[in-house]
Amino acid sequence: MKLKILPPTLRINNRYLVLDIKSEIKISKDELVSAIWYACLRLYGEIGTSDFNLWLMKFYDISNYSSKYYKIDDNIINSGIDTNINTNSNKINNNINNNINTKINTKINTKINTNNGNNKINTDNLNNSSNNNNNKVNTNSNSNNNFANYDEEGPSYYHFKVVLRCKRGCEDKVRGSLALLSNYNNNKIAITTMGISGTISSSIENFIK
Repeated sequence: MKLKILPPTLRINNRYLVLDIKSEIKISKDELVSAIWYACLRLYGEIGTSDFNLWLMKFYDISNYSSKYYKIDDNIINSGIDTNINTNSNKINNNINNNINTKINTKINTKINTNNGNNKINTDNLNNSSNNNNNKVNTNSNSNNNFANYDEEGPSYYHFKVVLRCKRGCEDKVRGSLALLSNYNNNKIAITTMGISGTISSSIENFIK
């Protein structure tokens, strides 16, 4: 005898969470399921988690996905942000050097007019201060250049997006337990909820495409 399907009025109402995941290492779908269950069990226990009706519906590896069908956040690395930072830092350094030189020249002129006997001492001190300021500016510019090129070797994390099913009314509990998860198997992980939808297709259309 074939079992009848439950009518919609007797089925459990579900909601679909779209999660944005950043991990220190590359993880599989099964490892992510274990991490989600671990986070919920740690906060609500077995009885509370069993009422969530959790199920991982979709799993997308954004770091290695090359299709135009989905958004890829790694395009930021290929943009012209680094070049803009370098040009702006060079302009700032030039302006700082010009301002320092003008202030030093004005101080030298005033010192010469007031103290004729101490001209050599004052000019030497001012020149030393100008050299120190220039060295500071150059070191800051080098540090800015190093900071601007921090991601030339590639992203420092792996990016994933998933669609997670949960029972209606338990969305906040699931979101809270996942937000508290910061470390799994001695590796850093961050899970944030991008949005909630009533169907799988709408969740993909609104938050992943």
